[in-house]
Amino acid sequence: MNVNNFFSLLLLVSAFTLLYLGYFSWKRNKRYVSISLLPVLIYAFGYSFEILCTSLAKVKFWIKVEYLGISFLPVVWLIFALNFTGYKEKLKKSTLILLYIIPATTLILNYTNDFHHLFYKKLTMNNTGIFPIVEIVKGPWYWVNIGYTYSIMLIGLIVLMLAYSKAVSIIKKQLLFIIVAWIIPWISDIVYMLGFINFHIDLCPLTFSISGIISSFAILRFRLLKLTPIALEKVFSNMLDGVIILDSENNIVDFNNSSKGIISELNHLESCGKKIDEVLMENKEVLNAINSPSCNESLISIRNKDELKYYKMNINNIYEKNDAAIGKILILNDVSEEKKNEEKISKLLKLKEAMLKISYSFNEISNINDFLQFILDEVINCIDERICGSILFLGQDKNLKIVASKGYDLEKIKAFTLKLENHFAWESSGENITKTVIINDLDKMESISILDTVEGEKIKSCTSSPIIIDGELYGFLNIDSIYNNYFSEGDLELMEYMSNQVSIAIAKHKLYEEIIYLSRYDKLTNVYNRSSFQNIVDNIYNDDSSKKDFVLAVMDVNDLKIINDNYGHLAGDELIKRFAKGLKGLAKDADIIGRFGGDEFVGVFFNIDVQNLTNRFEELIKLFKKNPIIFEDYKFVCSYSYGLANSATDGIKFDQLIKIADKRMYKYKNIVKSKKVLTNSNV
Repeated sequence: MNVNNFFSLLLLVSAFTLLYLGYFSWKRNKRYVSISLLPVLIYAFGYSFEILCTSLAKVKFWIKVEYLGISFLPVVWLIFALNFTGYKEKLKKSTLILLYIIPATTLILNYTNDFHHLFYKKLTMNNTGIFPIVEIVKGPWYWVNIGYTYSIMLIGLIVLMLAYSKAVSIIKKQLLFIIVAWIIPWISDIVYMLGFINFHIDLCPLTFSISGIISSFAILRFRLLKLTPIALEKVFSNMLDGVIILDSENNIVDFNNSSKGIISELNHLESCGKKIDEVLMENKEVLNAINSPSCNESLISIRNKDELKYYKMNINNIYEKNDAAIGKILILNDVSEEKKNEEKISKLLKLKEAMLKISYSFNEISNINDFLQFILDEVINCIDERICGSILFLGQDKNLKIVASKGYDLEKIKAFTLKLENHFAWESSGENITKTVIINDLDKMESISILDTVEGEKIKSCTSSPIIIDGELYGFLNIDSIYNNYFSEGDLELMEYMSNQVSIAIAKHKLYEEIIYLSRYDKLTNVYNRSSFQNIVDNIYNDDSSKKDFVLAVMDVNDLKIINDNYGHLAGDELIKRFAKGLKGLAKDADIIGRFGGDEFVGVFFNIDVQNLTNRFEELIKLFKKNPIIFEDYKFVCSYSYGLANSATDGIKFDQLIKIADKRMYKYKNIVKSKKVLTNSNV
């Protein structure tokens, strides 16, 4: 076989090897590898026919074929290096266009060389050797192309070398083979260009054959195009579970698409080889499980896009034939629904216990706001102690005010008010607010007014349940989170249950408060009733003796029976209420006012003498005369009689003081009656 035939055969084998590798790469979505092999394939294929030609015209034709590959080879290989090392994003489109200007110019000048001879000054056939070969007198652009090619190839080599210096051991083997395959054709081209050997044949296409063999070995032995075993490819493509492969040093070797959806940090990973400790530095729970020598299976939680999910993570070691551990496979199985169902049952059990505790506490906490705060704390502790919440009360002005809260600034809570129609439950249901509402993108709703947490974080999710008492909207129970999509449809049932139980508890507390109030106060006048007044006075007598110095007043509303008979009992009630209001107006905080009967009132006044108290009563009488009561079509004056007794001068025992004050009150009443008779007779 002639030498040129032998070289041509080798080059054709090289070309078809590269073609196979390109197809193999394309099928496995490594298209940048296929594209990088294309110009080499064209170069080798064209040169295999060039060295068989004996005429200059045919040589020129195959040279033009070769330059379809040669012109673009350096840029394409640079792109290959950037893709393989993970720096593809650093190459902007504008830069890429600039890189292709010289290759495109080279191709054009090569094809039009006969008109300007800028690329080849002269081409001649040399038939004196072992086979005919073309001799070239190089033009100026030829050297421009050579300089450009070496510069770009050098940049690619530097990229690979830098990647090699930072790579872990499993990646270094692959990079080393690529670097060797990169350098061999380059060296042969330098030898050919500088004429170090007298053998006038371009060895560069031939050395690409060697590069093809090296690349093939790297693919089959070191998985250049796929870092994981081929057997796992089908598993990767069909598995819904996330799979991450680590080497013996916990460096990430590979991961499937499902794992990207589970661990968001993997989406930003430019290339494999980074330690998983660096990638998951924020997720200590996962790292602890990975680094634990005894942990094969564990339940972990991962927050991705503000949504908390639970995964069962299986950790299996990878062994070589000699049983040496060379890495780990992590398999992440989504068990969020199972976990949420378990948590839902657990929350319901806790809530039932909490509601039982609340039902026993309503008669122990007298203040309604304290009771609401107690309810809110119990509810939040059952769900998640880290979340925020509030109970809003609907006032008569149809404004909502926060009466209990957790996780918010107290000063801002006091100033916060919200119109009912601006509450997002109104936007969802209108006036008929009966259902629980979940908003998982609250931060995107500009029309909604909501406070930030005490730490200054935005509330992004909220579920709000109306509190309905006796068929009327009392307010809302709000549970809030700083995460988007925190609440699911499963939380609706929990919130409905909670709001119903809260409504029952509040109704019981209000009823209890009303019972307690009525046991102490007169319902019509809101002053102490007789028994409560008597208990307070008894406590005064049983307490410090300094508090026993007071003035006792017995008061009786005049003409109540006449008002009742002539204008009706509602007019009489209005008379009683007007008198009680005036009486409370002249009393101080320490003074005690009580209603003893229908029109009889008793008061205990401290830190005042009889004369000053008399002046107050007379001023009140004048005030009543100036401001008569207008009830329906009737107009009448509130008039009363009173009698005073001083504990310091009239006696110590309360019963004695009552008798003295009562006698003086009737004396005053008779004077009033006599004045009224005298006035009528004069008229």
